[in-house]
Amino acid sequence: QTTAYIASIAVKTSHRRQGIGKQLISATINKFQQRGVATQLNLHVRQSNSSAIKLYQSLGFTIISIEPNYYPKEDAFVMRKSLT
Repeated sequence: QTTAYIASIAVKTSHRRQGIGKQLISATINKFQQRGVATQLNLHVRQSNSSAIKLYQSLGFTIISIEPNYYPKEDAFVMRKSLT
């Protein structure tokens, strides 16, 4: 299995809650699926970022583990989506 990784995604505060983040992640997923270069896609998300977690879950990501102290003073969830 080959794993791709989303290192970062950000939407300007004034443009949030408009579906832009979902469009960005969806486009990324589609590109990886079209190119067939990875079988799964991983990312890290702050445990306290419930909005992002819900967004990723709505796109098919699941929490697979916890990365202690990934962020300063905060753990991260490692999330994964199968691309096959």
